[in-house]
Amino acid sequence: MDKIQTPDVQHEESWWQLVMIAYAQLYLSRSLANTLPNPWEKYLPAFKSNVTIKSPTQVQNDFERIIRMIGTPAQSPKPRQKAPGRQLGDIQIKRTRHPIVKKSKNTTVTEKMIA
Repeated sequence: MDKIQTPDVQHEESWWQLVMIAYAQLYLSRSLANTLPNPWEKYLPAFKSNVTIKSPTQVQNDFERIIRMIGTPAQSPKPRQKAPGRQLGDIQIKRTRHPIVKKSKNTTVTEKMIA
């Protein structure tokens, strides 16, 4: 979940809040989760042992069933029309261009030390 790249700090903070909420949901629903190993995972030690505490990945694998069991306060999605898109004449603000910073070669540093 750490692959997002955004130039805006506010968007990055919102992303991390969303990630923390998702982990909190997984943590709180770990007692409701069943162990559902894939066919190639059923012989792994994590699935063979009768551990009562589930990992976040195990809970995430069973989360669809948990949501169906508990229900959700959200309404079902409704079909909408095609979005109008950008209005004619809209001006998009371009990002500021920054110079490329390149790593210097070690030879220049050693030449300065010798001189």
